[in-house]
Amino acid sequence: DSIQSLDFREGVRTRIQMYLGSDDIEGTYQALKEIINNSTDEALAGYGKKIEISLYEDNNQITVRDYGRGVPFGIREDGENVLVSIYTKSHTGGKFDHNAYKNASGLNGIGGSCVCLSSLNFSVTSFRNKKYAKATFMQGNLIDYKEGDLKLNEPNGTLIQFIPDPEVFCNGPIGYNYDRICSDVHDISYLYPGIEFSVSNGTTTNVFCAKSGIVNFISDTLKKPLQKHVITGTATDGTDSVEIAFQWGTRRETAYVFVNGLRCPEGGTPITGAKTAITKTFNSLANASFDGDNIRKNLFYVINCKVENPSFANQTKSKINNASLRTLASTAFTNALKEMNTLYTNEFNTIVEMLTKIEKAEAAAERARMREQWRRDAAVLNPQAQAQIKEELGDNYETWFQHDILVGRNVLANREEGKIYAQGVVLSFGEIMEVRKGRKDLKLVTSNSLHPFVTIDFGALPINPETGNKYMDELAEKIQRIIP
Repeated sequence: DSIQSLDFREGVRTRIQMYLGSDDIEGTYQALKEIINNSTDEALAGYGKKIEISLYEDNNQITVRDYGRGVPFGIREDGENVLVSIYTKSHTGGKFDHNAYKNASGLNGIGGSCVCLSSLNFSVTSFRNKKYAKATFMQGNLIDYKEGDLKLNEPNGTLIQFIPDPEVFCNGPIGYNYDRICSDVHDISYLYPGIEFSVSNGTTTNVFCAKSGIVNFISDTLKKPLQKHVITGTATDGTDSVEIAFQWGTRRETAYVFVNGLRCPEGGTPITGAKTAITKTFNSLANASFDGDNIRKNLFYVINCKVENPSFANQTKSKINNASLRTLASTAFTNALKEMNTLYTNEFNTIVEMLTKIEKAEAAAERARMREQWRRDAAVLNPQAQAQIKEELGDNYETWFQHDILVGRNVLANREEGKIYAQGVVLSFGEIMEVRKGRKDLKLVTSNSLHPFVTIDFGALPINPETGNKYMDELAEKIQRIIP
């Protein structure tokens, strides 16, 4: 008796999180994006150069008008109403035909339906070849449908009007914010060079149109670049393609991934390919071994993908999984970095110098941090051992007692020559070293109070420039004589 079967309308309205990501205000913004995506898919297909978005703040209504081909409408032979089915049934639409929509962000025939079914009021009007059709819904139920001839010369396209239903988006207030809509649409506009987006609230209208696409995105967003030019690149495998742009600036690493005009905030395979190529190629060109995180620390980069069969991680399309995009992104960044090094050598060298300074500063900070850690963790040696050290070496010595063998070996590798006569490291795992300035003054200090010796690691000791390997050989003999 507890088993229930929900139809598509009920499923959407009771589990909107599955379709639009959440049941709060974020879900309503995702609903708007779904409608805008349908219009931009028309633009990607080559139809329509203008998209108009209007917000009516008194009742939270959104209107989206594009100038594409218009949504198909009519009654099929089986009696099905095409326009109504597109906005009320799952997996219904024209985007399953790759000849009609080769690079569409809407793939499942669900986005528009979810908006319709989750809205308090929803209407769609299609203008197509001097005819029109209009369907009106309330809470996902059809309440009116009509079609006929256009009396005025209305351009082809689609007009969507909807108000999100508070019963569906019930987790907090859901009022749209005009400034946020402008910001979201502004970002979208960079992906469609030459397409004009206008956003209005009745008193203010903002128009966004990026002539140079993602290059404009970087130049408009990165206010303090470290180099003059935005570097660009492309790669294609004949089916899918990737366009990239990047520039180093003074902010943290920032990456944007777009797939068929839709932003994927969680990235995916293009980010993986980009990171690998940036680290490998930059180090190869700079003849260096910079850490990949440091190379990207101040990097602002955009990856715009056009994919015939995108594989998204979820319905909200926050992450892209296509393996081909990893290779394409890697190829695009590799070639772009090589071109940067060739065409803008001075700019490339500026980044190399910046990274050199960063890594030197980090190394110094790490040494200081480790030195402080050693001092905090240092244990007081047995008084008898301290006395023996002082007797053998005098006052010019330092001794560190380190319980962590790996950190202790770092101590050995980073001892500072010239500042003191002796620096000693006692490892509780059984390793002990005392190094004095000059071969003849080298002393190995032992104490019965220390742990029994197991091994002595003398490979990290500095080699005397005058005696070379002989210095190490004699030390090895001495250790072997003292320690069985």
